[in-house]
Amino acid sequence: MTLTDPLFVPLRREWFEAFQRGQKSEEWRRYGKQWNERVCWIGRPVTLSLGYRSIRLLGTITSFRIAPARGGAAELYGDGTPCAVFGVKID
Repeated sequence: MTLTDPLFVPLRREWFEAFQRGQKSEEWRRYGKQWNERVCWIGRPVTLSLGYRSIRLLGTITSFRIAPARGGAAELYGDGTPCAVFGVKID
């Protein structure tokens, strides 16, 4: 795999469907070696997947920032944990 390959992002049904409906445009992941600015660079193709099934959405990363976890991300990672937040435009 190279960094020019699409970034694979498995999602729970509610978040996948929110992207599908156009109600969600950013994804939050714990910042670290798997989710950082070198991996989630602007312009990189992205594949959003309903879990690990074959239902997929294709898009492009449009933004990247590091932010403290809040809301649902805080429930998963702990309040204030650094998160990679990347914007996705669905094709």
